[in-house]
Amino acid sequence: IAKAREGKLKVLLEVTDSAVLLHLEEVLGDRHQLDYILVANGRTAVHEVKRLKKDKIPVLLAPTLTTRPPTNVRINPAAILEDAGVEFAFRPAADSVAEMRSLFFRIAQLVKCGLGRDAALAAVTRVPAGWLGVKDQVGTLEKGKAANLLLFTGDPLASPLATVHTVILDGAVVRSPDGDAGDDSID
Repeated sequence: IAKAREGKLKVLLEVTDSAVLLHLEEVLGDRHQLDYILVANGRTAVHEVKRLKKDKIPVLLAPTLTTRPPTNVRINPAAILEDAGVEFAFRPAADSVAEMRSLFFRIAQLVKCGLGRDAALAAVTRVPAGWLGVKDQVGTLEKGKAANLLLFTGDPLASPLATVHTVILDGAVVRSPDGDAGDDSID
């Protein structure tokens, strides 16, 4: 905690509901003494959106729709955060291969339900690169940055049938349609 309070370490704080967040702030005192990213579910993020915006607290969120309590009205937490100007990034809903495979399908669902396409892409590229302190190396397509790319068979935010076609790491093709890790490189 001392390193985090000195700004030498960024902390991921996972909270399950607004009461936990309120208690956390009482225990830690001034939020600005601790550089953290809030890991929250959609309901908590939506309930606390004004506080998140005011205190400029970034949110790590699973890309899922939820309901407005105590109703069955569906809401898009990522779109609400985007509209409020709260910085957010996506994480898989669970630590499993199935969730990793469905990540872009889930993000596409949020785009279909009102999340901006640019915000959706930034939430899996530029934003997390910035949080990790590597935005000068990865996160956007720019000359001089590492060429780490996933090429899909279609638009992964528009088609649930789009699959990974080619994987490029540091400019080298490591997976291609023919199954070979080629010697092709991208400059």
